Amino acid sequence: MTRTKEQERLDVEVAKSLFGFRWVQWNERALGGSPLYTPGRFLARPDDVMSHLFENAAENSPLHDHAIAKVPEYSNDATCAFMAAERARLFSDGHAILFRDDDGEWVIEVRGVKVSSPRLPALLCRASLQWSAVTSGGGR
Repeated sequence: MTRTKEQERLDVEVAKSLFGFRWVQWNERALGGSPLYTPGRFLARPDDVMSHLFENAAENSPLHDHAIAKVPEYSNDATCAFMAAERARLFSDGHAILFRDDDGEWVIEVRGVKVSSPRLPALLCRASLQWSAVTSGGGR
């Protein structure tokens, strides 16, 4: 499925903040002229099976043609979004409450703060990022 710019931004933020993805590029020397080499930076997990062929890339480096191909669609897939919520410990430590309001909007309430959206996956992503920011700042 094609991601909107907003979904891309949210997916990248979740991948980097919650799952440790980082900007990398192919290590041209390690590949030794292999057809696998293509220029540009892309996001990859730290435990990627190919990580021995990556090198860190600056965030201002040109993008690879498939820069976020390895990033799950957290903002569009409920299973992936719940994985993000679990990683952030939104429900276990945050004791978040998930419900639908009278208008059918999804709502998550954590410590009296409510976040809502018509799309459950995007809501889970935003709430997980917010909770993670609170807890990493010592706000538990």
